[in-house]
Amino acid sequence: MVDNKAFMNKLTKLKIFDLIILVIIIFTALAFKAVTFDYPVTAKIQSHECQSVSDLQNTDVSEIADMSTYDSRDYGFVTPVRDQGSSNLCWAYSSISASETSILRSGIDSSVNANTLKLSPQNVAYSRHFRGADPLGNTRGEYTGENWLNAAGQPSYCANLFSQWCGPTDSSLSATENQFENGKYRLTNAVHIATDDIYQIKLAIAKYGAITFSYNNVRETEYYNPKLESNSGVAHAVTLVGWDDNIAANKFVPGAASQNGGWIVKNSYNSLPYFYLSYDNKSTAKYAFEFSLKEENENNYFYDSSLTSALSSTINKDCSMFANVFEAKCGTNNLLEYVQAVNVGITNKNVSLKVKIYTNLKDLDNPQSGTLSGEGSSYFDFGGYRTVKLNEPVKVEKGSKFAVVVEVGANTGKAEILFTTIGGKSSMRYKDYWSNVNGTAAIKAITYTANQETPLLSIADSEINIQNGEFVYNGSAITPTVTVKHNGIVLTEKDYTVSYINNINSGTATAIICGIGSYTGDKQTTFTINKANNPPIMPSINMKVSNGITELSMIDLPNGWSWLYGSKQLSVGINSDLTAEYFDKNNYKNYQIKITVEREDKEEIKPPIAPNPVEPPDEDDVIKPPTDPVVPPDSEQEKPNEDEVNPPIIPTEPPVLNKPSETEEQKVHTDLTALWWLMVIPSLGAIAMVVFLVIKLKK
Repeated sequence: MVDNKAFMNKLTKLKIFDLIILVIIIFTALAFKAVTFDYPVTAKIQSHECQSVSDLQNTDVSEIADMSTYDSRDYGFVTPVRDQGSSNLCWAYSSISASETSILRSGIDSSVNANTLKLSPQNVAYSRHFRGADPLGNTRGEYTGENWLNAAGQPSYCANLFSQWCGPTDSSLSATENQFENGKYRLTNAVHIATDDIYQIKLAIAKYGAITFSYNNVRETEYYNPKLESNSGVAHAVTLVGWDDNIAANKFVPGAASQNGGWIVKNSYNSLPYFYLSYDNKSTAKYAFEFSLKEENENNYFYDSSLTSALSSTINKDCSMFANVFEAKCGTNNLLEYVQAVNVGITNKNVSLKVKIYTNLKDLDNPQSGTLSGEGSSYFDFGGYRTVKLNEPVKVEKGSKFAVVVEVGANTGKAEILFTTIGGKSSMRYKDYWSNVNGTAAIKAITYTANQETPLLSIADSEINIQNGEFVYNGSAITPTVTVKHNGIVLTEKDYTVSYINNINSGTATAIICGIGSYTGDKQTTFTINKANNPPIMPSINMKVSNGITELSMIDLPNGWSWLYGSKQLSVGINSDLTAEYFDKNNYKNYQIKITVEREDKEEIKPPIAPNPVEPPDEDDVIKPPTDPVVPPDSEQEKPNEDEVNPPIIPTEPPVLNKPSETEEQKVHTDLTALWWLMVIPSLGAIAMVVFLVIKLKK
């Protein structure tokens, strides 16, 4: 009779054993899959090692735009993705993200990086609907009464608000904090990229690091072509941070694109933080932002509200001049106020702007009735809110009226100046006379104040000295200390800024000193970056390779080096005067080196492998055989016949200098072989144990 209890105990042990074996097999299979299959696209698109920002310095944006792939994350320009939650603030998140990247790309603020720069999309959204009076009291503010979290918006709102210096603010502040007082940076340009040309969009991303974009959002997927969606979704604003021309058109869903390639999109949802968007999709909401430090610009005179796209006035030969008249408010007994730049809201592309400042107006209805005191001009590839710097700052007396007159021209198509519905604060010149218009032009005057006791001085009259005058190329941007003296007085960083051109590679670099505060103008000085002697890694000048290395190209060199004549055949013995060349010829003196290679006559053979030692008997009972000396392969002593050796002689791998590296295919084969045995051995062991236990159970 069978002992049921004993049988059940055995069966329980068997089940536990089977479970253990099953777990081993499952984990082995998972390990096999992890090595042999690609990671998901989401993991790939989020995994990036930060490269040096200096890699982009001295590189023209056209060269970057010519690249088949580019990603601003590679350079540490892109801040972490933030989730907009259930709000409708994608337009604010998109604009703030593009602004953060632009600030990091420009390097204007060395105190922040991608992990510490965090501006507030909530604050700019709140400002759109609840904006108080501006600091100079020229506008009363704007109060729509809408639910600011759920109201629709677009990046153009941010462009206009930032042009008023209404934000951006730090995210540590409440959304309702005063946007004018707490703005962290000052907008200089909001660029409306009014084109669907892929190359032009690439140029903008290369220049600013990121731009805004909007598309029809129906679904979340890693390769998206919403142009082929049959359903209408919602307009969703995102940020473009790069591109990849190599994505196959048939990878996109819900249907294949008409062309390969897509944009790298930074989203505002954690459920899909990044994805690719086909080049087929178009958007009118493409904006890039450019900022300066708050300290560099003090006052902003304007009348336009945040609804600037409501009206526009077409520029033609009879009507191309517009003006705003302001009252100077910021001078004091000790401070003088100066107009230094003008910001203009304009549409179209290839636009030229000419600005003129008239002071001490005699007739407020005629902006040109005063003294022409300053002017400036600029050409812009795209419209938006563009800043024109005056040739020289213009002094305006407190309480006096001054006019900002803007003349607009477009090389292609028609240009339009942006207006608001509020006001009637602006004038338009039609043929030979000025008249008021039913609206307010987006024309702003940018001013600063300077100590009255210290008149503006030209930095061009200063003495510039570069400290440590000799520099050697080191692969990074070289920024030597600059000393500026004016009339024998050493100036401080409050008096000037320093920027550099061509300061990475060897040759002549330029330092540009621009006057600020009580100083104006600029001055340039040059310094020399000498070539370094040797590249970081040098190959050995004497190499010894095996007989199997027959061609020069088969010998690996350190990273960056290559053989000048790689197809040269190697003779047995000494091969001299072989030339290796480093890829960077411009920055190193010794970019070429002569190498001698010795190729062996024949393969080196290992000596016989001795059998495993056997446990020796008692020393007194054993007669030890004589031991043959080890014979070097090159000895004249007769070598043993291979057929007579037992065990057989195993040839060793000859000592090879710079042996060609294992190919990727070989590596994969090695990995798969190892994993195969990792799976097979436990499985065979499990089968054997199961059979053994079944037999035991039957007994």
